[in-house]
Amino acid sequence: MIYYVKRILKWYSFYFEGIAAYNKILILLLTLGMGVWLVVRVKQKYLTYLKAIIMELLFGYLLFVLMSTVFARERIDTPQVNIDIVETYRYRLKYNIDTKYELLLNILLLLPFGTLFPYLVKRKKLLLTLFCGSLLSVLIESLQFVLKKGTLELTDIVNNSFGVLLGYLIFILVRRCRRVMKRTRNKKENCHV
Repeated sequence: MIYYVKRILKWYSFYFEGIAAYNKILILLLTLGMGVWLVVRVKQKYLTYLKAIIMELLFGYLLFVLMSTVFARERIDTPQVNIDIVETYRYRLKYNIDTKYELLLNILLLLPFGTLFPYLVKRKKLLLTLFCGSLLSVLIESLQFVLKKGTLELTDIVNNSFGVLLGYLIFILVRRCRRVMKRTRNKKENCHV
């Protein structure tokens, strides 16, 4: 298990190393700017602290995702489109371990989005989260193709969308745990009174 975690961290460090220093500074400045704006909105009573923190985390995360998946990559001569899902899965699962990690990383890439985004919407959380997460995945793949930074792969969109769904399930689990903890705390307080 530790071996697999190390491999995943190695892949993530590879993505972060590819981001040029000026892009890292840009991410930092944009995230700090967003943080200042959110603090002002909280002080003006337009946002709660929890929503502001979640918005800041989501904003920084989305900047990191775009920088690492699109802007940190080298340009290629001829971008391609791969819409054959079955053959791509067959290839990635059959051959070397790096292709399996690529599948896993594509799933994990948008998992935080699926966990954080539902806190910001009021109704139809699942539908909106899946729609916006899938739209984000399509945006990433389209940018990779248009900017000649990679191949537009339908399997990446499917894996990213699955990651959003898993993230949403984590959101549901956390929300239920918080409710149970709140109920047990209320019961203990009522017992002591």
